[in-house]
Amino acid sequence: IVDIHDFGTTPDGDFYFIMEFLQGEALADRLKREVILDPGRALAIAAQVADALAASHAHGIIHRDLKPENIFLVHKGGTKDFVKVLDFGLAKLTLGEDKVSHKTRTGSVMGTPYYMSPEQCEGRPNIDHRADVYSLGVILFEMMTGKVPFGGDGYGEIIVKHITSPVPSPRVINPRLSPAHEMILLRALAKNRDERFR
Repeated sequence: IVDIHDFGTTPDGDFYFIMEFLQGEALADRLKREVILDPGRALAIAAQVADALAASHAHGIIHRDLKPENIFLVHKGGTKDFVKVLDFGLAKLTLGEDKVSHKTRTGSVMGTPYYMSPEQCEGRPNIDHRADVYSLGVILFEMMTGKVPFGGDGYGEIIVKHITSPVPSPRVINPRLSPAHEMILLRALAKNRDERFR
């Protein structure tokens, strides 16, 4: 997760924070150039994102807007795809099981439609860490196939597909994927959040 070195308020009342300086590129830019990543490389990137999310979730913070633009790849040591997760701007801070530290209007839809979980698309008030697992599944699907599982011409069409349409077979789109790769993707993208990875 990106390091925040300082934060505060200016004398004029503006809020600020100072982040570490990152040299590299967003995963979105990498995918524009390379389109499909080798499955091992895609899984290595996804595993690092999962580690960052696990740390965030352990502190009761759900990202809610995970997308390739918010995953930054830097060179660190011998790793050329060292991941930094950015932009917790829509993050929800949870306190205990169902209490939240701030209110989001019930029925409001927050996030980027291509990467939103079915429960976010429905505007449910009790979004939890499994929404981030779904979003990571969409990103992994895109890294491995060159496509998001649910596209469309408009916001509404994409949302309806997340809620109702079955996930297209990743192996039909990219025959180089193994049955194990497909199983990982389909489990992460389960409509029922109880069926996703924890």
